[in-house]
Amino acid sequence: MTSLQGTGSRAAWGWCVAYTAFAAAPDRARRRGELLSHLWESEQVGIRQRSLLGAAVRGAGSDLTWVLTQRIRQARQGMQTSTPYVVLAALSVLFGAFSNSFLGEPTWIGRVQSGGLLTAVGLLALALVLHLRARHRR
Repeated sequence: MTSLQGTGSRAAWGWCVAYTAFAAAPDRARRRGELLSHLWESEQVGIRQRSLLGAAVRGAGSDLTWVLTQRIRQARQGMQTSTPYVVLAALSVLFGAFSNSFLGEPTWIGRVQSGGLLTAVGLLALALVLHLRARHRR
């Protein structure tokens, strides 16, 4: 790793490490590499540390937008598989049984709230469609 000498550079690097911690490993490595290179080059040409720190502060909103966009993209990709819907279907049945227990009703599967069962059936149908679509693409 390249050693950064200036206080502003080190502060900007610390911010980069902090906000990229929430990104996927390849995106995190690429972003950190870009910034480290930029900070090192800026030090070599003599850009003032105060200017580097100011640029980091002004760019913080864009940095947070970048990491949020990365996380949304990852979540969207994950939701295009069947697994989350199978898990949610099971949880909806369990939640129905749990909520029935608060109402003082029996919690055996036949008495689970119909909303929980209907939700589970819908989620399982969606999971099946996504699974078949993924299998068809192979």
